[in-house]
Amino acid sequence: MVKVYIIDGGTFTQDQSIATFAIGAGQKMTSQVYSVYVDHPEAKIIIETGMDPEIWPPLLKQILVPNQRPEQRLDNALKKLGVKPEDIDIVINTHLHADHCSFNRLFRNATWLVQREELKQAYVPEVHEITYFRGCFDVGLETQLLDGDYEVVKGVQILDTRGHTAGHQSIAIETEKSGVFLITGDASMTRENFYGSERTSPHGWPCAPLIDARQYMRSLEKMKRFVRETEARTLKTCNVIFGHDHAEFQKLKLAPSYYE
Repeated sequence: MVKVYIIDGGTFTQDQSIATFAIGAGQKMTSQVYSVYVDHPEAKIIIETGMDPEIWPPLLKQILVPNQRPEQRLDNALKKLGVKPEDIDIVINTHLHADHCSFNRLFRNATWLVQREELKQAYVPEVHEITYFRGCFDVGLETQLLDGDYEVVKGVQILDTRGHTAGHQSIAIETEKSGVFLITGDASMTRENFYGSERTSPHGWPCAPLIDARQYMRSLEKMKRFVRETEARTLKTCNVIFGHDHAEFQKLKLAPSYYE
């Protein structure tokens, strides 16, 4: 049976206009960080390895102001679950910004699944892509390069959701009793990105910065279509877990509890 553990990785404060492009400049917002441990019969998987401000450069900590207690560090959180880093088989990051991959270095025995275009862009980013930090992702893991959608193991699927970054990916996990979970990453930082609002649009809204705003909106459409089709196919609820939505995160059951 598949078990899904959602691990609280702390929060950071950022400007609202980063989450909602051109909306809310000067307003501060609390952004959630988390990891997901999937205990699957075929593999033990970590999705998102979160933030480790101790290794971040000063500029990054000025933009994303971290708030993380010791127990929210992924290394300590896994210890509490009785999970050893060397037992993890697969690591997946939605993308390689530092708040999503800071603890990749823990998982020396794992295969790292990353989109080819994401890795290329992370090594040679555009000037505005200042949240890539090589010390977080260039850690010597065995790497499997992907070129689009990919089935990881039965019931765990990677979706190509580029736009926020050149090779952003989202991950879907099917459970027996709790439905399907769609980990959007920053393809939808918040519920407002996914569904839109009165202050944005009724069709969703991009975050910022972006490598391709048009592609971001196409990826939103793809995720919404995935939710509809998955619910029709499985007759299960598809639970959308946004990349940084602090309020929505409070509604989830967190580790050491799990979904199955």
